[in-house]
Amino acid sequence: MRVLLVLCLVFLAGCVSLPFAASQSTDQPMAQLTMVSRSTYPSMPKYDGIWSVDGHDIPNGPVQSVFVAPGKRDIGYLCPGWISMDGFPSLSHTVVAGKHYEINCEKEPYIRMVPAGA
Repeated sequence: MRVLLVLCLVFLAGCVSLPFAASQSTDQPMAQLTMVSRSTYPSMPKYDGIWSVDGHDIPNGPVQSVFVAPGKRDIGYLCPGWISMDGFPSLSHTVVAGKHYEINCEKEPYIRMVPAGA
């Protein structure tokens, strides 16, 4: 009976899809989200970048770029020069598949769609 329960849990865990991917998935259209670093602070790659999407930690995070599923997303991030004590700040934004977005950290952090051809 325990073996059956464990197998069911493993099967259900495999069915859960994460709202992000390291590269563009061929079976689901996604949007690209890129971190734009502050030019006034030195970058610390072990800490600066995108840490989570919708509360799901990015494995081996942080990353500078990630593909996210379309819809409203909560992005956990850390800008260069910032220190986080109780978790990472987050921004919410609705993204559209096939578009490119960036988190800009130059002043007050925000997410914007990158114009086509930029």
